[in-house]
Amino acid sequence: MAANRTSQDLVERLIDGFLQYDYTEVWQVDASGPAAALLDPSLPQIGTQYLITGVTQPVYCFQRQPRRRSDTQAKALFDVICSFTNAVTRYERTVDGLPANEPEQIVPRVDIAFEEFAEQSPTAQFVGIFPAGTQLTQIDPALSRQIPGYLPNPQFGTDVPIVNSANDPIQNVNKRRHQKRLTFWSWHRDWEPDWDQYLDAVNDAEVTITQSDKDGQRLRYTFPKYTLLINDIVKEDHWRDGRLYFRRGVVFANNPLGWFTQLPDQGFNELWFVGQLKEDGTQMTQTEMDDWFGSFPTKRTAYEHSPIIQFKPATDTGATTDPNAEWYSVPVADPQALNGYGRLVKIATPDGPAFEPKVMVYMPYQVKDFSPLGIS
Repeated sequence: MAANRTSQDLVERLIDGFLQYDYTEVWQVDASGPAAALLDPSLPQIGTQYLITGVTQPVYCFQRQPRRRSDTQAKALFDVICSFTNAVTRYERTVDGLPANEPEQIVPRVDIAFEEFAEQSPTAQFVGIFPAGTQLTQIDPALSRQIPGYLPNPQFGTDVPIVNSANDPIQNVNKRRHQKRLTFWSWHRDWEPDWDQYLDAVNDAEVTITQSDKDGQRLRYTFPKYTLLINDIVKEDHWRDGRLYFRRGVVFANNPLGWFTQLPDQGFNELWFVGQLKEDGTQMTQTEMDDWFGSFPTKRTAYEHSPIIQFKPATDTGATTDPNAEWYSVPVADPQALNGYGRLVKIATPDGPAFEPKVMVYMPYQVKDFSPLGIS
């Protein structure tokens, strides 16, 4: 294999006050094919710096294109056109601002956007009470009518319960919320199949995302664990000098409150087991469990469900079989609030007072280590 430079060409132009130099070399290469031609070590490599006589600014090689010569006879000859420029838009940069010899040297890019969603808002900043139709420009606490003593004083900066003028909570108040969405773009020589397993994954540890140049960090975000959700992983194919590279975009959604789901603890049944508190504050005994549900373990399990019952007057329906009965029992039709131990919320718990609603907190996504993705 042999390579010889056959021509050179320099074009100088003024663009937006910037003196741009475009330099071209044509090399003749003896090779078996276009990919083989580009492997000739004599050719300039992508990112190669070239100094032109009489010009102080260096140019950099950003492209090489092999073309089969039309006069080829006994053997394959290729003209490889090597293009150079000092225009910064023509090639990718490394973290030091130099042309990247390989795509994997290209500094990662971080795109930031915000996604909008709505959520119920039980609290807000109270401003005051105004006549209907008041213009936004007139809403000022100083212009509010007199505030009853049982309502909070108008103030900005502090959230208070959202109530009406009778101090009753106003239900189903929604407010617009935003969450940050980031896409981390990086270049890779190979595509790792394991990356596909990170969709719908949440970070199990703190993650820091940065963008840097030779002067240091220009952007830095640190996200606590459980706050980043991978929404998507984007794959773009790129060819350079006959080699395939992948540009990978990892799309993160950031929820500062964490990607947990809180569900009210409520249901149609109560859970009974030995030691479970009863309404009078005593604990359920082994004997009582056997009397109620049968002996253990032949007729019952360690934990038994029992429908939550409500009592209605017998006159409400003709379903009762006892004509002398004043009341009859039926299972509840709506889920009832539970106390975190499987009993109605009115029953006391070992770790807190009664009448305190509980929530069940779940993580509906995978929790994974993000370090194999090379995010930093």
